[in-house]
Amino acid sequence: MGVEHNPLPKQDELLFSTERHTVYSGAVGAGKSRSLCMDAVIHTAGKPEARYGLFRKTLTGLKKSTLKTLLEGDGFAPPVLPRGSYRHNKTEREIHVHGGGVIMYNGVETPESVRSMNLSRAGVDEVTELRFEDYAAVDDRVRLDIGEPLCIKSATNPGLPSHWLARMMGISPDKTEPDPDCRIIMTKTADNTHLPESYLRSFERHKGTLYYDRMFLGKWVGAEGVVFPEFQRDTHAIERSRDEAHEVYYAIDPGYTDPFVILEVWSDGDKRHHIAREWYETGKTHADALKQLHGMMKANPEATVVVDSAEPAFVEAARKAGVRAKPAEKGPDSITSGIGLVTQRLRDPGDGRPRVTVDPRCVNTIREFESYEWQEGRNGLKDKPVDANNHTMDAYRYLVQHTDRGRGFAFAGAGDVPEGRPFNEERFCA
Repeated sequence: MGVEHNPLPKQDELLFSTERHTVYSGAVGAGKSRSLCMDAVIHTAGKPEARYGLFRKTLTGLKKSTLKTLLEGDGFAPPVLPRGSYRHNKTEREIHVHGGGVIMYNGVETPESVRSMNLSRAGVDEVTELRFEDYAAVDDRVRLDIGEPLCIKSATNPGLPSHWLARMMGISPDKTEPDPDCRIIMTKTADNTHLPESYLRSFERHKGTLYYDRMFLGKWVGAEGVVFPEFQRDTHAIERSRDEAHEVYYAIDPGYTDPFVILEVWSDGDKRHHIAREWYETGKTHADALKQLHGMMKANPEATVVVDSAEPAFVEAARKAGVRAKPAEKGPDSITSGIGLVTQRLRDPGDGRPRVTVDPRCVNTIREFESYEWQEGRNGLKDKPVDANNHTMDAYRYLVQHTDRGRGFAFAGAGDVPEGRPFNEERFCA
């Protein structure tokens, strides 16, 4: 099979790397998914013995991004694997390259998702979505010697400098040397010479923000300026049993160009929340969202559904469809007061059990908890969040304002306000 690729210089570095663990850390538009797809094709072309595992945290996310790039193309770019050059067994999740090896794919929702595989190489897209134990399970599978380096190639947007991957790659403040046989390739949006100048200029309005530093410059930054520095994956991104749920809620932030978000939230006997499921889709109509909501509510038809009050049409449509929908109780200064209530839930009340956790498969919710940030206000005070990376955050805030307002989850005093924020007792105390 003849395949012609014209990779960017940084993509070339990934393709020719021989370290056991190589990460392509790229900002928006840096060609991350495409680089992994090229690696998969090059590794399997003409080598029947090759077994390449292609992964992302969720199978849904993998199909919408990486697999689409591999088999369908994205934008004006053609598919990385030419049509007619393979046989796709969707049931087994295997792509058999004609005259070559097999590209196997799956979500790594649990370590067991990959434990039956025997691989000669692996590619992991958005690797920061994975827990360390998920990545370790992939690492265990790459052991089939076909005469080429046994590698795991990963791609990701920049994450927090406290992330396990940042420590592994030696770019964390408290660990500046990479682990043995590890390499990270850093790239920024402007490194992609195929992007139009007008697209690059569109980022100028974000200069000086955390979003610009991470998503355009490709820097691993985060703690200073994020709205919820209390959120820590090791503490908050955990699995819980459905048996613990005493009540179930659905929180909704409608969108079309922006994502339409539905969160399923469990509340246990101690009123602790667990964000158990998420639906995060762009280009979806109210009818699409209602169909999804009905599917999610099959086991909980009487659950309360809290919706952005700025979307009365969806509230009315939901009610007509038999859903107990109610508009969010926003009130004055609802964003900052709601953020205060969510912050209270993220904190450990002293028993080692925070008042909110998130299922690790809710990757968009986790990503937004880590990247939602404050704008710089007057005199350096941060009193208004940036209107970005906030869709699941808005949905959950609506729910918390419904469940917590006036129920005793209030800030004790000025010392409890996130650093850099002006204290206003009326604003932060429910």
